[in-house]
Amino acid sequence: MEESVVLCESCGANMVGFTSSTLSVEAERERVEQERAAEVERFRLEQKRAAEEKQLRLEQEKAEEADRLRLEQERAAEVERFRLEQKLAADEELLGLEQERAKEADRLFEETWLRGDQVNEVQPYDSDVLRSKHEAAAAVPPAEVRGLQQTAGGRVVSDSRVDRNAVSFGQERYAKMAAYLPFWALASEAPKRRARWIIPAIAAVIPLSAVVIIAILLNQQPAGGERPHATPSPSIVPPSNMVYLPGGVFVMGSDNGDEYEKPAHRVTVKPFFIDINEVTCEEYEKFVKTTGYQAPSGWVNGTFPAGAERKPVTGVNWDDANNYARWVKKRLPTEEEWEFAARGPEGWKYPWGNEWRKGLANADNASTGLADVGQFNGRSAFGLADMVGNAWEWTSTPIHSYHGGKIPEDQLSEVDRNKMKTIRGGCYLSSPQQATATYRRGWPQARGPYDFNQTGFRCAQDAPSKN
Repeated sequence: MEESVVLCESCGANMVGFTSSTLSVEAERERVEQERAAEVERFRLEQKRAAEEKQLRLEQEKAEEADRLRLEQERAAEVERFRLEQKLAADEELLGLEQERAKEADRLFEETWLRGDQVNEVQPYDSDVLRSKHEAAAAVPPAEVRGLQQTAGGRVVSDSRVDRNAVSFGQERYAKMAAYLPFWALASEAPKRRARWIIPAIAAVIPLSAVVIIAILLNQQPAGGERPHATPSPSIVPPSNMVYLPGGVFVMGSDNGDEYEKPAHRVTVKPFFIDINEVTCEEYEKFVKTTGYQAPSGWVNGTFPAGAERKPVTGVNWDDANNYARWVKKRLPTEEEWEFAARGPEGWKYPWGNEWRKGLANADNASTGLADVGQFNGRSAFGLADMVGNAWEWTSTPIHSYHGGKIPEDQLSEVDRNKMKTIRGGCYLSSPQQATATYRRGWPQARGPYDFNQTGFRCAQDAPSKN
């Protein structure tokens, strides 16, 4: 009996232990499954987030590509419009030349006719009389002329055949002079007896016609193929990393700007080449190491800071920039050339248009410092990068007020004012009101207690005319 009780108690204890162990295993399995499920869910969320980020990145790239293509199309359209305007102006000029030549041919032809008639008809009129009668005849109304010609049966009548009762005094004068008018001034057939002067007259006109035809052929654009972007004349190949600008007349300055920008006025620039990008640190380093020239502040042993090779060189004064330009056989652009290149053929406020578009230039808090050249897409109609923002750019022009305007530097002597050179384009610290194609300031050209850390430059070069 006691043994039975002991066995039962032992069995119960074992059952309790077994049950407890089973529950513990189940709990552990459930915990592991929950962790696995959580891990799977976390992985799924990460995959989803990665896919969304990839999709967003693709959409951004697609939008940037579309924006870039649109800008390129706009630039191409502007360059094409500018080319057509230049061609139209050239055609108008050629048309005026042709008209002048035609008038000269008419005059020579008429003189030949008159000389021939005076010899062949032995008329008793001197040249002054003939000229006065010719002018009087020109005043007769066309209806009277036609009636007079019909009276003669479709042929020109002579003085002896005039019916003085049928025609007016003016018609009579026309009848007297009809024989001396060139054939293209009359509706009737010219008399056959005047055929002797036709050959020398044609011989005088043919050379003029040949000159006109040759001029037209020379003015034709080459067939087939599109003009290279930002190079209006395919016959002129720009140097490496430069573009050709044909020059022309444009409106410089702005009546809506500050005192330095007023008043707007017309300026003419000759054809020239200009750098696509600002001069970079790696390009300037070659100059420093080749010539032993003083390096900009912040460089160590004539070497720019790490990672700055494609950034615009700054910390250079006007003399430094000018010496570099001479070393590469170029020059600094004039202020007029710089603005012409920045505004494009449409005379825009910004290189890309008349409205500020954030992100197209390194300005307006787009970054905290200098950016690699060409990184921003706000290029000018001629394809030039960073014409506003990134770094100020030296020009060769001393600061001065425009004609009719007034700026503080006008109070300086001419010597001191010539030591202040014009800088253009603004920098990465500039606002949209400063980073324009017309904003300008004067800055000391020589070293001293002045900050040049936001000032760089690009070079220009003289170019031949496309003709």
